[in-house]
Amino acid sequence: MKLSNPERVSRYIKKYPGKTRAEIREALGMTVSQSGSSLAQLIAKERIRNVDGKFYPAEQKQMGVSPNMSLLNYCLAKVREDRV
Repeated sequence: MKLSNPERVSRYIKKYPGKTRAEIREALGMTVSQSGSSLAQLIAKERIRNVDGKFYPAEQKQMGVSPNMSLLNYCLAKVREDRV
């Protein structure tokens, strides 16, 4: 079954968080229009987020945790995963 472009982008961002729009487009072989549309759809559905031009999976919202602290926790968890 062929995945839709937004689903391909979502899976790529989950696997490689912190990539720019151009890096995502090049890695997936998409046009500027395809990648831009896919990223916009995923942001609108709150499945990803854009932090200073880099894209990350959306986090589960936690009460009392700032977005930056949530991002830090996510990045630390990914580093710890890679060391295991």
